[in-house]
Amino acid sequence: MLRLIAPNRVSQIARSKKIVACVALAAVAACGKKDSGPTGGNQNLTINIAAAAGAAQSAGVGHAVPIAPAVKVTNSAGVAQSGVSVTFAVASGGGSVTGATQTTGADGIATVGSWTLGTVAGANSLTATASGAAFASVSTTITATATAGAAATLSKIAGDAITSAAGIAVSTKASVKVVDSFGNGVSGVAITFAAASGGGSVTGATQTTASDGTATVGGWTLGTIAGANTLTATITGGALNGTVVTFTATGAAGPVATLTKTAGDAQSAVAGALLAISPAVQLKDQFGNVVSSQVVNFAVVSGGGSVTGAAPTSNTTGVATVGGWTLGSALGANSMSATANGVSVTFTATAVAAFNASQYAGTYSGSWTNTTFGSTGTGSAVVSVNSGANTATVTVNVTGQVLGTGGVSNAVNTGAYTNNGTSFTGNVAPMGNITATMNAAGAITASGVNPTNTNISGWTATGTVTATALNMTYVVTFTNGSTATGTISLTKP
Repeated sequence: MLRLIAPNRVSQIARSKKIVACVALAAVAACGKKDSGPTGGNQNLTINIAAAAGAAQSAGVGHAVPIAPAVKVTNSAGVAQSGVSVTFAVASGGGSVTGATQTTGADGIATVGSWTLGTVAGANSLTATASGAAFASVSTTITATATAGAAATLSKIAGDAITSAAGIAVSTKASVKVVDSFGNGVSGVAITFAAASGGGSVTGATQTTASDGTATVGGWTLGTIAGANTLTATITGGALNGTVVTFTATGAAGPVATLTKTAGDAQSAVAGALLAISPAVQLKDQFGNVVSSQVVNFAVVSGGGSVTGAAPTSNTTGVATVGGWTLGSALGANSMSATANGVSVTFTATAVAAFNASQYAGTYSGSWTNTTFGSTGTGSAVVSVNSGANTATVTVNVTGQVLGTGGVSNAVNTGAYTNNGTSFTGNVAPMGNITATMNAAGAITASGVNPTNTNISGWTATGTVTATALNMTYVVTFTNGSTATGTISLTKP
């Protein structure tokens, strides 16, 4: 019997058959769409890749991570995708991989052969890329941290071979660095700093290396004596226990603290004349170290004189000497200062009248007395002046037992004179070889050696002479070491 089917029912049956065919033949183009994944699936599904194992690990530099990284490939419905090619590659950090190309298993997982981190401590990364003809490539990144290896080397990085003021903390502190065999800083290493020579001291002697492998002493104060100082930095503990490096420093003299007059003080000269000895000072710091290469400023304070070479520099012994000091034209006191680093000393000098030889011309007469032995006698000195030749002649006569022998008869001595004074030398029996000087102020100094009396080794005399009088005190020294003293007093009418 023929059964009639309504047209709309025929259409429904046809559509049902077509759906069944599409489900059964999912991979066939008759469905109207290409499959979205390697193992099939809904046309709207996509491929994903994500880390499955070995992410965020750490290992020593140059070493493989303990867990070989793995990734899982799924579609967007979470279904594992097998047979997908995955390529692993180092992205950063400089490491390397083995077994770089893998294929996902039934569980969708692919595992790299191994991942060795780079030799520089820090971040490393690895990419895993899934690729196939039926889908666009997808990637994920796995990270790891490379940590420094075992301590291998201790070295100085700052504060070595420096020069600093003696007795003062150095401005550049001693610093060391501990690194592994690849040069990465190693943290947590104990370092002990100690002053080794030069008499200095340290603060913060015990330190631990920081994350970059460095350790710095708290402070290093050099010894108070200028010169060489050393500091040691020693590793305490671990494989490098006892490893040491040595820092050197030179303690230099610090700022000037004292000035000491070493020459040219308390002189006298004719007014307006250049002093015979140039004033000099020695510079030292607070610890007594001489200060070299320091400018000293000399300046006239009173008396109206002048200086040359007023800003000398101290030499290696700390001494600075002015070029010259000329006294003022007026008679009396003169002074000059020397200043360095705010520290000053004052030199004094006396300006006297020029030597006037003519005022001494004439005859002086009087007596001498040996107070030790109670002996006495008379004496005279006749002074004549040749102003054209600038010479003075003195003729001496002495009676009595002078130096244990007879007197002196007509002993003649001639000496040249200048504005500063005059001097005489000669041999007079029984006085021996004599030397005598007189300055512009009339101060006399005389001495004699090798007198005719062999029991006497010599004599000295000091005193003053004016236009009207000569007064002196003398000392006789005997060969047995004993002495005798006396006086001489002569006047000129």
